[in-house]
Amino acid sequence: MGLLFLILMLLAISFFVLSKKSGAILALAVLFPDMSGIILNRAGFEGLNMLFRYSLYILVFVMNIDVLKYGIKRLWGNLTSILFYAVIVTMVVLNLFIVGRARNDTDVADFQMNVILRVFVPYVVVLLTLINKKNVMDFCKSLPIWGLMFYAVFFLLIGMGGIVIEDRMTIEEATGIGPIELSRFSGLIIVSCTVFLIDYKSKLQPAYIALILIGMFLLFLSSQRGTIIGVAFSVLLVLYYFLARRGRPGTLVIALGFLVIISLLLLEQFHFSFLSRFVELEEIEESNRFFDYGFSWAAFSQNHYFWGLGSMGYYYYMDELRSYPHNFVLEQMVEYGIVGLVFAITLLLQCIRISFRLFRNFKCPGAIKTVPAMWIMMLASVLVSGSFLSNASFMVLTATLLSVDYCYKDDYEQQKPVVHKRT
Repeated sequence: MGLLFLILMLLAISFFVLSKKSGAILALAVLFPDMSGIILNRAGFEGLNMLFRYSLYILVFVMNIDVLKYGIKRLWGNLTSILFYAVIVTMVVLNLFIVGRARNDTDVADFQMNVILRVFVPYVVVLLTLINKKNVMDFCKSLPIWGLMFYAVFFLLIGMGGIVIEDRMTIEEATGIGPIELSRFSGLIIVSCTVFLIDYKSKLQPAYIALILIGMFLLFLSSQRGTIIGVAFSVLLVLYYFLARRGRPGTLVIALGFLVIISLLLLEQFHFSFLSRFVELEEIEESNRFFDYGFSWAAFSQNHYFWGLGSMGYYYYMDELRSYPHNFVLEQMVEYGIVGLVFAITLLLQCIRISFRLFRNFKCPGAIKTVPAMWIMMLASVLVSGSFLSNASFMVLTATLLSVDYCYKDDYEQQKPVVHKRT
């Protein structure tokens, strides 16, 4: 079965190569790397996922070789590139030259190398290859296809045997996919398919509905509170900008009612644990997350608000009891001091501004709005769970958001009112 899925994946990649759709191949490489890893492992090619991923990067570069130089030149001097350079420099400094003040330098070096391979390199690849509107559109339109393959891998290749619906921790034990990763994969598929369902009148609409419903089941199964909130907020934004802003409030009400009914039916049929996890928030002051936030500020202040603890510093600061603060901003603050804090806040504020600017831009194709919607969904997730390394997909989506903003900057300029001076 694993070999069959490998053949199917290679056939899909070959189709996109022949169709000259490098953006679709890039989407597989940067947003669904774990899926390709599972397929390779089940096909008997264990340990080759990183090699396969980097082969896809090289393939994407080769397919864009004629415009790559133009893309590099175009980044130079662009306003968005200010943030691009800031992130690049900061990531290099944080992960190459800052030596974590920890007891095990080998672990720190491994962590930093993994960040370079899994976060830094994909970030740069996205910025250098999503350099025109065609690549961006191919990237966005391929998401339901890869989403369908992910569902097939999860249900057919892996199977749900051993998963206890009431216990989200059994997901990783039974499938090898953590609940955080499962929730984010599902969220990406739900958000992207919602955009295509609303904006495109095609025969594929029943397929989009099916992908959304399956995604909702897996999202509730993962019971990740941050991702669930992020998906809900992103879907509401999509519905608002596509329906209410376009003079279709009645359709908006119907769509919201449909989502509520489906959610209630799922909750009645299955006993997901995420409801009890939300109830636990009433005692948040007794939770480990709450203590993480307090310890993060204590570590930051003890280092005079400037020097951080270094890579993996929080892990050793907590005597190896807690690995990271479960918050993107706090992790940058506690481990890299004021430099990391400024980097994180600047990144988030700039990208939030870009996201809503893209939502308001009605000149760009509707499919493009999958990018800001997915980024906002992921933002809610990384603010309450994951480490900088496990949040690699968030940084990839950040690079995608900046690329989309660059490609459609001319549309922003056209929307600005022309002011005629009196003579």
